[in-house]
Amino acid sequence: MGINILRFLKGLFNSGAIAEGFVSDIECSYQKYKDAFTGYDPHFYLAQAWLAYMSARGEDIEDAAFKEAASTTTYQFACIPEPDCAKALGIFLLFRQDPDMITEHSYLEEEFNNIMEPVLKAQTTGTVQELYQKFNPKMASEYTGISEEDDDGER
Repeated sequence: MGINILRFLKGLFNSGAIAEGFVSDIECSYQKYKDAFTGYDPHFYLAQAWLAYMSARGEDIEDAAFKEAASTTTYQFACIPEPDCAKALGIFLLFRQDPDMITEHSYLEEEFNNIMEPVLKAQTTGTVQELYQKFNPKMASEYTGISEEDDDGER
């Protein structure tokens, strides 16, 4: 609690602290869901963090369209290893909420681009699904019907 108050006071005088605090809050939300629901793939935690963000903005996250949007919106970030996937989501959401904040703090845009570079390369080469499956094997098998083992029990 004391850290949040300190961050708030620092943010009164430093917009960089506000931006970093926003990203940190998304990372903390991701970690909260990871701690609460062990054994899931990162994409699940990213979707939950996105839904928490949308709920805080007053959206009805029980709506089926929002649940589908959570998966779609966070798909690319799920192709990044932890903990950078949550950081990239945080920077992305900050950009969507306040594009001027990213312009003002270009290091965040640079960090985002560095984190997302492997995904952009995979999009170019058509290997995004393989990248996704690398970090989200359980969810990849649900989406595509791909199993870690075939019917004979072999890989």
